[in-house]
Amino acid sequence: MNCEILTIGSEITLGLSVDTNSCVISRELGKIGIEITRISSVPDDIELIASAIDGALNRADFLTITGGLGPTVDDLTREAIVKFTKKKLLFDPDLAGLIKKRYLSFKSSMPEVVLKQAHLPEDTIPIIPVQGTASGLIIETGEKVIFALPGVPKEMEEMLQRGVVPYLLKRVGHDEIINIRTLKICGLSEVEIQEKIKKVLEEKKTAIALIPHFGQVDVQIIAKGNLDHTQRILLETENEIRKQLKDYIFGVNEENLEKVIGDILRERKLTLSVAESCTGGLLSNRITNVPGSSDYFQGGIISYSNKIKEAVLGVPEEILSNYGAVSSQTAEAMASGAAHVCNADVSLAITGIAGPGGGSRDKPVGTVCIALWSKEFTYCKKFQFCGSREEIKWKASQKALGIVWRFLLKKPIGRD
Repeated sequence: MNCEILTIGSEITLGLSVDTNSCVISRELGKIGIEITRISSVPDDIELIASAIDGALNRADFLTITGGLGPTVDDLTREAIVKFTKKKLLFDPDLAGLIKKRYLSFKSSMPEVVLKQAHLPEDTIPIIPVQGTASGLIIETGEKVIFALPGVPKEMEEMLQRGVVPYLLKRVGHDEIINIRTLKICGLSEVEIQEKIKKVLEEKKTAIALIPHFGQVDVQIIAKGNLDHTQRILLETENEIRKQLKDYIFGVNEENLEKVIGDILRERKLTLSVAESCTGGLLSNRITNVPGSSDYFQGGIISYSNKIKEAVLGVPEEILSNYGAVSSQTAEAMASGAAHVCNADVSLAITGIAGPGGGSRDKPVGTVCIALWSKEFTYCKKFQFCGSREEIKWKASQKALGIVWRFLLKKPIGRD
């Protein structure tokens, strides 16, 4: 069975907003064996939406729509569904009552226009909202089915899991599923990974995809079949890949470096501090995004100016004068200073030029020095990153996390 995804909104077609809903829908429906065959977007226009629905249901068994279910004049998904199906739009008093109660819980007055969301195409199976006020819709039209979900990502995902997935499991069963296992890699490029697992790729036991990110590559193993078959294939393939990439796999599935590092620090009862210049607190933010990070994270110092590098971190003035703020010598002094100020066992420091200006012939934009300090070991390296200011900052933070991960697991750091 297959499904198309249709996202509604002029903000998407004009490039003002990024569609993240399709990724979630594709992943979750894939898990139960529903293949996504096309993803498309249309602006807030009844004729275009209705035409897109018509085309999608001529090609696919199911259509999942996100967006256009709100109360404003540009929310037109219900009207477009009615135009396509030739069903009536009916007022649901129970849903209207729920919407009114929701506004009372918000302790705010309810504009009358909000009750537009209480009108549903006839014969709709509603997915009652538990977060917002827009109901999800399940509409059977012949052998085909339309699922319409809110565009707000959290509301959409909750209704997908509570309404759409159970409906599909009941309708099509789950004898064949798509099972995915993702291995997270740092320290190797996409091409290097491909070379190392070349034999596994050539055997073609199952599909394998390499997905590069900033400072990281995901190796996705994709197996299709019944649950036992897919689990066996995933395990066999993962074991073969691990033989070749064991020193570079830091996590699986949704794990990220900051979470993995935090778990190791907590287990070993070690503490961490950071000193940041060009990343402006991004590294500290990523570390503290992990629940429970107060168990091991002592603190971060954003030493953006040389005055703060000197006054707070104790970087000697002669180092800044002789080598500059972006240098291995300064990065090492920052790391050591942060460790002593925060009384941490391990410390990271980042200093560099994120751009778009500020570079020179000797130190072009993207030059970043990253240092790690511990009582037994000090490491520092200069890197040259490319991309926008935001991309360089992210790559620097990812590289720093990769360095401390390798250090904690006593893996060779030089490759980083």
